[in-house]
Amino acid sequence: MGASRNKTWRVLVTIACLALLLGLPLPHIDSDAVLSGEVAKNILETGDWLTLHFPANYHPDLIVDKPPLTFWVMAISMRLGGQNNAVLRIGSLLFTILLVLTVYTIARRDLREDEALMAALIVATFLQIFYSSALVPQHDMLITLFITLAFHAYLRYRQDGAGWWTALAGLWTGLAVLTKGVLLLPLVVSIAIVDALVAWWSGERPIVRFRHLVGGAVVFALVAAPWYILEVIRVGSPFVRVMLIDAGSIGRLRHSFLGPGLVPTRGFLALLVAYVPLLLIGMLPWTGLLPGAVREGWRSLRVGPPAVRLCAVWFALYFLVLSVSQGDRIARYLLPCYPPLAVLAGRSLTGPLDGRTRLQAVTFVGPLFGVGLLGVGIWVASRSFPREMYFYTPMLLPVLIALGLAALASWALAARARGREAIAVLAAGALLSYAVTYAMILQRWNQLWPWPAIGAAVNRLYHPGDMVVVVGVHEVEANFAAYWIRATLEPVDESAFRDAWRHRRVFALLAPDQLAHLSDSPPPIVLVRTPLGWGLVTNR
Repeated sequence: MGASRNKTWRVLVTIACLALLLGLPLPHIDSDAVLSGEVAKNILETGDWLTLHFPANYHPDLIVDKPPLTFWVMAISMRLGGQNNAVLRIGSLLFTILLVLTVYTIARRDLREDEALMAALIVATFLQIFYSSALVPQHDMLITLFITLAFHAYLRYRQDGAGWWTALAGLWTGLAVLTKGVLLLPLVVSIAIVDALVAWWSGERPIVRFRHLVGGAVVFALVAAPWYILEVIRVGSPFVRVMLIDAGSIGRLRHSFLGPGLVPTRGFLALLVAYVPLLLIGMLPWTGLLPGAVREGWRSLRVGPPAVRLCAVWFALYFLVLSVSQGDRIARYLLPCYPPLAVLAGRSLTGPLDGRTRLQAVTFVGPLFGVGLLGVGIWVASRSFPREMYFYTPMLLPVLIALGLAALASWALAARARGREAIAVLAAGALLSYAVTYAMILQRWNQLWPWPAIGAAVNRLYHPGDMVVVVGVHEVEANFAAYWIRATLEPVDESAFRDAWRHRRVFALLAPDQLAHLSDSPPPIVLVRTPLGWGLVTNR
């Protein structure tokens, strides 16, 4: 009977992984992803795999402020698969599937098969995991995988005592540092130390050998250090400032909200709690499992199995560090919090999975609350950007409706004491909402922003000596256009544009207000016009 019931979760996990792969051909909707793609293109064009630079339309004189591993993955994918939508996200999607398997493996160390499968299903269907892997592939998904693999190796070493697990922990931590930066090292080490101290306090006495720790440190240094050392030698102080001192590294620890005498200013509380609503939205459709996951985490600090205790420490410390860190509050920074949350949430469903207890009402009120928060965000955006949201809202509303209906259907099943069916319906509703997202993006995005068509028009007509420009400061639009246009896209001001328009052949990407008032001689030829009013024009 148990094997038959577990088959449902295996099928849903498999469908979730396949659903992620179905996102390969989607158009990119985030300009940071295509900006990373431009950096990867620069690697292939220049042959320089060490010192990475932003494209000319962005900050051509600045080195990239992130380590190289994600760009290397994109560049290799581009070398093998050409320039298309799939190459920028295939690595992210494959790494996400590996993340799902790793979460299952961690959970299976100390949990039952059905609880581990639930952890895998939950992490595969978290809204933020889906969004960050299939729609906006960037560094953070790769970081999440490496951190999860590092903690899996740490857990195995604590339980098995085999030295090669510390070597693997060093390898994965080194790759994480090569993906995001040096601050990840003290964070990962701190989580491991706190977990070991809590384990010691609860009575565990695992065997830890100094030579194994040294071996892990050596592997870490061999993986992470060479690129940093070479770049310090090649670039010097600009590299040290950007990668080791500024906001991308130690600078995150210097808080602008700390006034004289290190007294928090009024902005402290807002920064401290800003990640809470982002977490509630990112957990959809499993927002309602957060109280149970926190309860399981707290209980595990005293009597829980090692895997659950590690996940509790991991989630709590990572979320705390993010909350008190300097810088923007960006939802994808929360990604490393979701694997431990999934394990804790899977553990919290033990009673309903056994049929011994009913699902609590918060399990379904939570998703409705999260959908409500997301709806409020869309409403605020529609007030701030009415023209854009007029076109975007039809892509977003079906997702909210699908998630809301899934939560209501699950509630109805839970009221009839059919907890397992309620959980399955909630997961299926999430997958349905993601399928709707794919369909809406495929149907509408290239109509709103036909970037491949804009690039194809310029690439077809361009001759050496022509200028390709974007007028004004429009970094988002410039990033998209530059990814598809082979020639260098130059940002220019209004005066430089009008001078070039009279004397050279120009391809210009113009904002709606600029396009409406362009009347200089020679008259413009409109090559592409978007529904939002942007246009690609030429003068010859």
